[in-house]
Amino acid sequence: MFYDKPLKRWVPWGPPGLSADGASYAYVDGDQTSSRIHIVDVRTNVDIVLAAGGPWRLAGLQPDAVYVMSLKYLPYSEAYGVMAVGTGLWKVLLTGGDPKQLTNDSRNWPFVTAGAAWGDSSTYDIAGGPNDVVRLDLKTLQTTTWLDPGMRSYLLGFDAGGAPLITSSAADEHLWRVRGPGDAVELWSGPTNGVRPYAPLAADAGTIWFSSINQTPSWSIFRYTAAAGMKVVANFSDHPVSVAGPCA
Repeated sequence: MFYDKPLKRWVPWGPPGLSADGASYAYVDGDQTSSRIHIVDVRTNVDIVLAAGGPWRLAGLQPDAVYVMSLKYLPYSEAYGVMAVGTGLWKVLLTGGDPKQLTNDSRNWPFVTAGAAWGDSSTYDIAGGPNDVVRLDLKTLQTTTWLDPGMRSYLLGFDAGGAPLITSSAADEHLWRVRGPGDAVELWSGPTNGVRPYAPLAADAGTIWFSSINQTPSWSIFRYTAAAGMKVVANFSDHPVSVAGPCA
């Protein structure tokens, strides 16, 4: 569940499936052979199926379209089970029509927001080798590298101003706010075997709230501000806890 601040209610899906005005959300259901793309009006609860096909995974909702990543499921292996790998980014107009393919690649496309798609690691790279993080302009389809730290890197989300928040790991873990291509500011760093700030997150004015990831069954909530830096504000050991949206 995610708190829809503009409409002041809880909804089943948050970013990247929730629209910027909180009025609608998109989601994908289905199985390993096919999917359906839905758009839901939050006020009326009307659920419309825009397209069927795939299989797909949701990448984001924009005012004109739902964006999805197409998937291919590999045969079962003893080492990895059934792997889902990406085969490109697609666009489905809210007005209907056939899905349109935008890219043909194995990159992970976790977010589409503010007129751009954001891609990070290769979905084939289970070992987690170094990768860059790129921005795909949805009008020009031009790709720009925003961060290439020479480490395994994942996009977690965005701050209130739209700057991507990216975690990178090698010997240690690093969390970056990236203000433009190659313009990264480190917000936090720490050991990879400890509790680390992670997604889901929520940003509100000058504050960013992070969930956590850890190798042991314990959970923390982090709060970042420019004045105080990154602070742990809550710890839990009896059940999983994660950030569910900005403050009411």
